[in-house]
Amino acid sequence: MARPIEIKSAPTTLDREELAAMLAAVHPEFLPWLAISAWAGVRNEELYPHRDSDKAALGWENIDLPGRIITIPREVSKTNERRIIPICHALHKILSPISKSSGKITG
Repeated sequence: MARPIEIKSAPTTLDREELAAMLAAVHPEFLPWLAISAWAGVRNEELYPHRDSDKAALGWENIDLPGRIITIPREVSKTNERRIIPICHALHKILSPISKSSGKITG
């Protein structure tokens, strides 16, 4: 039997009102995941790898709030390449009161 053809669609982009509604409704445990996904474009698998994945998860130690950068280590990156992502003002404002020195970002 032939393998089905998978048709990939473009990622969904939320408008300002949709994102504001999600931020207002999200459980506090998942606020960093939502904010980092929305404003830094970090992939879901990099924040919360599938349990069968051999990839590590991004941790708080990878977020430099004073320097306003997120470092995606090779062990976390989908492409096995280290990436540096700037932290915008909105993301900095959300993460500042909830950041930790190390540990999981979500879950």
